Amino acid sequence: MFRAVRRGESRARLLVLGDGPLSDVELCETGEFFDLGAERQAQAEQACARMRAGGQTVTANPIYRLTDMTVGERLSLRVDRGDYSQVVGAKSHPEWGVKAQVLAACCALECPEGFLIEKRSAQVAAAPGLWHVAPSGSLQPPNGVGVTVLAEAEEELGLLSGEVTDARCVGLLYVEEAGVYLLACSARTEVHFQEICERPRSGAWEQAGLTVAPADPKELPRWLAQAPLLLPAARAVLLAEGLRRWGSDWFESHCEDIA
Repeated sequence: MFRAVRRGESRARLLVLGDGPLSDVELCETGEFFDLGAERQAQAEQACARMRAGGQTVTANPIYRLTDMTVGERLSLRVDRGDYSQVVGAKSHPEWGVKAQVLAACCALECPEGFLIEKRSAQVAAAPGLWHVAPSGSLQPPNGVGVTVLAEAEEELGLLSGEVTDARCVGLLYVEEAGVYLLACSARTEVHFQEICERPRSGAWEQAGLTVAPADPKELPRWLAQAPLLLPAARAVLLAEGLRRWGSDWFESHCEDIA
């Protein structure tokens, strides 16, 4: 069951809270495609070329863009399609007023030592040098949220699909400055942190480090208070998972931590 809310500031505003299996998140395609127009498309491509020349990785992968939603027993998301390089290039021209509306997923994945947290490398186009929950990534058509979470867990952490269990959706948030809607998810793995760090993974270039946040109702707020480089979106996801685990009193005591 999901409910609409409005908690937090523009850098991590929770729009939906709830708890349901990932199969309760439904994508309804409009059949439309994001179109910048020829002139703006050319300028967006030039902006991406400059970023690549500066050492950042900007891919031309297909993406979903969220245009509307229905909240209730299921979370029904109305989406059209676009291209990641389009929206990255458009963000270089804020005077256009173009809203990226990218739909992505990020997961509070608990290993035996705690929630997995990654430091984003200087090569990534979004929030380099900051810390985020892992795994995370844009939904690439035709993949839904479940496929995305498992694919990102393998790419970023070297975890096989059978090693990621109890996957849930706990909410949806919006990062206004990035124009990204994030499906907040949670899951578990029995693979220990040290083994994860030692595993080969194709997405290792995205990371400058891995650590864990404590999966404990008393220790997690203390850890959050000492993690100034943690993305506000990561805080919001961890708090949404805390609501699911430890209830509304815990959440209301700490929800001011959403920046």
